[in-house]
Amino acid sequence: MNFDPPPAESAAPTIRDPRRHKFAMLILEGVPAGRSYERAGYQQRAARADSAGHKLRHHPEVSAFIAHELERQRESAQITRKELIAWLCAIIRTPIGDLDADSPLVQEFFTEEIGDSKMIRKRVKMVQKMDAVKQLCSMMGWNGPEKLELSTSDSLAGLLKRIRGHSVENLGNSRPPAGRQ
Repeated sequence: MNFDPPPAESAAPTIRDPRRHKFAMLILEGVPAGRSYERAGYQQRAARADSAGHKLRHHPEVSAFIAHELERQRESAQITRKELIAWLCAIIRTPIGDLDADSPLVQEFFTEEIGDSKMIRKRVKMVQKMDAVKQLCSMMGWNGPEKLELSTSDSLAGLLKRIRGHSVENLGNSRPPAGRQ
């Protein structure tokens, strides 16, 4: 029997050197290695900075830090079903007048001054409520099954056309190709 405690989660990798840390943060922002190397305060420029930046990018401490941060960003970028349902419900329930420029429900936000008076007109475009209702109903399984009428006189092509909602060509043609009769 193994009575050892489970291994503790390893701490997030850190970079002690401030220039290396700045370099890694610039890489995470999408700045190329050579430019990150220069902006982090190293002396080499141009082609030498590109080469040195590539080497520093693969330094164990730097690459471990970058890999950890990318994984953390990837995990935080995922949305759960519960979060999506909450967002759709917020779209449906939130009056457009309650929205400001920083709301996650706003697609477009404009303000303009009207004439010489100090009146400001606010124009807001938000996510469509009916689209949110349709998506929420679909996700929750609230849509009833669609009724499909069948008859024995339907051809296979006609049936497929009705199921798919678009034309199906040459499926109803019962003649064999030329030369194969």
